[in-house]
Amino acid sequence: MNFKRLLYPLYKLLLANNKKKSPKRKKQPKKIEKKTKSEVWLGQLDIGYVSRIKTNKRGREYAYIPKSIFSGEDRQNLECSAIIYLDKISAEQENSGLYQGYGKLKGTFRKRGEMLVLESFKSFKPKLKNIKTKVNLADATFSLRYLALNTENGVFQIDKKNTPFNFSPYINKITKNKSYREFLANQKITIKSKGRKVGYVRKYGNEWIENTYWEQYGEAENWDFSGCNVDEIEENFNQYKQDKRYEKLVKELKNMKSFTSYSNLKKRFRDAGSPVTTSELNDMFFHSGYDEDIFKVLQERACETYVDNLSFVFKIKDQKERYVWEVPNRALATYIFNDKLEYNRLFERLKNTPRMIIRQNKEIQQELGFKGFVIHTGFDSWSEKFKELLSE
Repeated sequence: MNFKRLLYPLYKLLLANNKKKSPKRKKQPKKIEKKTKSEVWLGQLDIGYVSRIKTNKRGREYAYIPKSIFSGEDRQNLECSAIIYLDKISAEQENSGLYQGYGKLKGTFRKRGEMLVLESFKSFKPKLKNIKTKVNLADATFSLRYLALNTENGVFQIDKKNTPFNFSPYINKITKNKSYREFLANQKITIKSKGRKVGYVRKYGNEWIENTYWEQYGEAENWDFSGCNVDEIEENFNQYKQDKRYEKLVKELKNMKSFTSYSNLKKRFRDAGSPVTTSELNDMFFHSGYDEDIFKVLQERACETYVDNLSFVFKIKDQKERYVWEVPNRALATYIFNDKLEYNRLFERLKNTPRMIIRQNKEIQQELGFKGFVIHTGFDSWSEKFKELLSE
């Protein structure tokens, strides 16, 4: 008897019952993730202060703008925060003063959550106003190339060739004399100029306070010296005129084009019979375009200061040796180098290499020992980044 044939119908019956008991699994529909397109807005961003430079998770640096107002074709006066990636901004655009804030930025922006991200730069115009202020010569600084006056509206300066009287940096020594200050206080000057709004925030207790002020924008438009007795000023200045060796040295420094150390300059003035201090050298070479707070920090940290009539380099020696290059334009960043090159060779290269080329060319960075740069926004932000680069 063939048992397989007898059992086969039973086997088919059991198999059919099992198929009924185990229901078929329904195929789950595939989840389709919808990608939401971020909106691109064309318009103008009215910027307040730029708080600091930050770095995202991917290592991209950006300027953070906590307070701004956007206006476009279909959106008006929208309060928001914004960010500007540094690698989106060219040297020319940076030179507009964008990172100092307080102005109108035109371009395209991508909306990311509650924040706007600059997509493309069109233009930036800082906030300006006409300033008229009356001052006197008692508050003046007589540098090699400029006459500068510190006023409640900021520091204003005029090229020496545009003043109606000649002067020497030596006059700065005499202005500390009480009777001489009284004479200079009677010499009145009216300044008309454009002022640019700048500012920063500082935390006082538990509250953030915004401090704003105005600084000279471009060349001073008009200095009215009609309130000065020019003949009397020159007569007094000539009484304190130094000997020919001093005046010859001053003339040489005014046309100086290569970097020279303060140590060397002090020796030269000492040899000329007129010793000078660090403060007096600062008065000779300082330009109102420098951020005074940052300048003071750099000089206090430096073991040597170098100057070339156009910029300063500070040699800072902690655990490692660094050279810090600062130019008289707050829109331009602080550059930091190591001691890979002998300092004279480094200074020569700095004179002949455009700043943005240094930022963009990795090969040149390697050659120069470039460590990085610090954008001038608020002092606290600058200080934080500066310390970080020095410690690397």
